[in-house]
Amino acid sequence: MSNLRHPTRDALLRDGLNQIREQRGISMSKFAKTLNALAHAMAPGKVSKWVDLNSLTDADEYASALITWHKQVERWAAGTTEFPAWLEEPWVTALEELGDEGTRAELANRHGYLAVSRHSGKGDAGSLMSGVGNLNKASGGATVLIAKIACDGVIDGDDLQYLPEAQRILLDVAAQAMGMADVMKRAEAGLAKA
Repeated sequence: MSNLRHPTRDALLRDGLNQIREQRGISMSKFAKTLNALAHAMAPGKVSKWVDLNSLTDADEYASALITWHKQVERWAAGTTEFPAWLEEPWVTALEELGDEGTRAELANRHGYLAVSRHSGKGDAGSLMSGVGNLNKASGGATVLIAKIACDGVIDGDDLQYLPEAQRILLDVAAQAMGMADVMKRAEAGLAKA
């Protein structure tokens, strides 16, 4: 579990970035651009000393601003600069937009919370079906591990190796279900306004 592998939230967030870079081949540049857009959308007052890359139209200005921002993101990622608290939510959201599936849940679990899995879209059928697929994937994983744990009728030392992963997967199942409920809630609110 994350609290055993990562001594701080900063380490967990940096590890999330390292994992998507290694597992999905995401470049630091792509992450930096995604993070810039999200940081300006989610914490505009905190990120005002850096240029919003999406606001630039001049190629030279864009290149210069991107280099400056990229260097800052590299410093945060390396741990050489203090990781500000306001950056946590944009960072996790950027990771999710680029394919990360576990950092938000690990971060929430550190503090005894259950993360809600965010589903993209506007509450449409596509995002709901994506949620069903993710829920089925997580449920299948949970079923396999629970069967291994419960097959002999007792939970004992032989099951210790499966318990942390089973807990993580069960929290993911709950997060996926809550995320789908959130999609439906947003859709209902949108339809009620119409």
